[in-house]
Amino acid sequence: MERISWESIGSSKAFRFTVGPQKREFTIHTALVACQSHALKTLVSGNFSEARNGHAVLEAVDEQTFARFLQYAYTGDYDATAADAAVGPWSRSDAPLGWSSRSSHKETLNGEDKAEVFLSHARLHVFADYYGVSDLMDLTLKKLGGALILFKPSGERSSEDIVALLRYCYDTPAPEVLKSFVVLYAACKAEVLWKSEAFQELAAGNCELLFAFLGQVMETLA
Repeated sequence: MERISWESIGSSKAFRFTVGPQKREFTIHTALVACQSHALKTLVSGNFSEARNGHAVLEAVDEQTFARFLQYAYTGDYDATAADAAVGPWSRSDAPLGWSSRSSHKETLNGEDKAEVFLSHARLHVFADYYGVSDLMDLTLKKLGGALILFKPSGERSSEDIVALLRYCYDTPAPEVLKSFVVLYAACKAEVLWKSEAFQELAAGNCELLFAFLGQVMETLA
């Protein structure tokens, strides 16, 4: 992401996004969108009709994912769930990308829809990948990894939360890095997942997922 002053952001024009099937409108400073990636810069300040009209329609993007992107654009971070939004902004961590438990977020999974927490990170990662927002791609993986570390699957119901994440990754045109990231976690929980009817059903209908999962399991056993 390009560095930009608050003065430049505040003095730039407002850009409207119409998001999701419900056509909800969001407004954001043009300069702030433009500094996120080359693709977004072209969208809001290039030679396309969207830039000329100061308006773009993102019907395929869900509202919550775009709201998280909006939060990230202004603060450098985002909240995974609506409940977390009341806690306040988190500071960004300099920890390396991966499974570090010293991730920047302060989420706890107690009492939350765990699948939705995982999916919120995954959806935002797909959005960031599509528009080339590399810093956000790294952050979403870091947050997803941290959330998965806190999760302790122990039975069919908890396994379904992982299955929901796997299904999203393999039903959506998700980047390979996200698929590999999630399958690696699934392989580490193979003993629990392999007994899950939901996982067995998903794997039986998706050869790509099954081979990736078994490959990772074999690597962990080697």
